Formats: sequence, C-alpha cells, structure tokens
Amino acid sequence: MVRNAAEMRFILRSLLDNGVPFTLSTDGPEMLGSHLRDEVSMLLRTEMMSLDEVGRAIETAHGASFVDLAPISPEATAGVGADLDQLAPIGLEIEV
Repeated sequence: MVRNAAEMRFILRSLLDNGVPFTLSTDGPEMLGSHLRDEVSMLLRTEMMSLDEVGRAIETAHGASFVDLAPISPEATAGVGADLDQLAPIGLEIEV
C-alpha cells in the first residue's frame, strides 16, 4: 500500500527514470469508486507524470493486453459513421 502522494511520486519517478515499463489501471472501480480517467487526471494534475509518460504507460498496457487489437471489420461497425483508422482501442477522457 502506498502511504501518500510523496511515496507515489517516488515510486513512479523511480520506474520512469530507470526505464521500467508499467501500466496504469484500477482495481474494482465499481466498489472503490476509482476510475482510470480520475487516476490519470490526478497524475497529470499533480505532475507526477507527463502526458507523454501516461501515453507510454497506455501503450505498454495495449501491448500486454489479452484483447485482440485486430482490425475491425466494416460489418462490425456498419452505421457507425466514423473513419475506422480514427477509432481508438480505449476511450480516455482527461480533465487537466
């Protein structure tokens, strides 16, 4: 368990400064009321991580995921009205 923001900053900076790949996630958001967008927002607001560093953590998560990121078939998105190349595997809303 991380005791406070200072300890969290130390842990994150140690990982980042030493090139250790890691991901960002939440456990049981429905029970804890903590969502990934809120956690990322806090990391950015408190300057524990930069937007580029958050992006790299998300890329690491995509690489470690068991979710198949194969191209989406046109049949699966019929009527969506979006350019398939512009769809993101994860939607992320950040307030800074």
